[in-house]
Amino acid sequence: MKNNSTRSFPRLLTGVSICSILLLSSCFTPKPVVRVEPVDEDVRWQYGQAFARQQAGELEVQAAFNGNNREYLFFDVEVTNYGEEEVLVDPKQFYLEVKGMKMRAADPEVMLLGLDMEASRKEANSKNAAVAIGVAAVAATAAIIATSDGDGNSNSSNNNVSANSFDGGYNNLDLAVDLVSIVPNLIIDLSSPRVVQELPAADPQDRNFWTDFTLRKTTLRKGERVSGKVLFRTLDLDDRFQMVLPVESSIFRMQFKRLLFQPH
Repeated sequence: MKNNSTRSFPRLLTGVSICSILLLSSCFTPKPVVRVEPVDEDVRWQYGQAFARQQAGELEVQAAFNGNNREYLFFDVEVTNYGEEEVLVDPKQFYLEVKGMKMRAADPEVMLLGLDMEASRKEANSKNAAVAIGVAAVAATAAIIATSDGDGNSNSSNNNVSANSFDGGYNNLDLAVDLVSIVPNLIIDLSSPRVVQELPAADPQDRNFWTDFTLRKTTLRKGERVSGKVLFRTLDLDDRFQMVLPVESSIFRMQFKRLLFQPH
């Protein structure tokens, strides 16, 4: 006969489960959505983006907020040279002025060097791991063969032990042969380049993002333009901040405002 404590246990368990679900559901709140717009600038709209535009001498610069993630703010920047002289555009010179501090733009060349160095380290670690597994497997194979006679039987002094005492009917020599056949596959799998899942274009950990989508150091001749994404580290932005874009002897300053939209 069940006692009262036994019958009440399912009810107690149900109550705890409901409380846990309610508690977990109340732990997270939506993060505010960030938007950035230019302030008091010559603004041109393009596919929903508000581009602030400035011109100084023979140079024209446009910049628009493109989005953000946990690490970076993304801006689309375009520089056009209408003059006769060549102009060097270098994004590592760009910065944001926020609360009296300078937030330097990420340098694509430095980021690419870091990603390539990290890939080189991973490749070396994979090859070292493959060699270690291969050496261990060969040593294990030699040990197994050394304990077997020419017929593949164990040299154990216990005559009651069957040569087919392994699970699945394998003897020592069979196991050694199977192990040797596995080792090359392990080495190939570990030494081959790591298969990287295709990532969105705006992922700064993707090398293709830095080579194909960012604004990189470029010399512009007459009539040429260069455009791409410029990234700034995500820090505590003020409601108003300034983007400063030095290009040769010209310095472009653009005012932006931050807008926060809190989901309900």
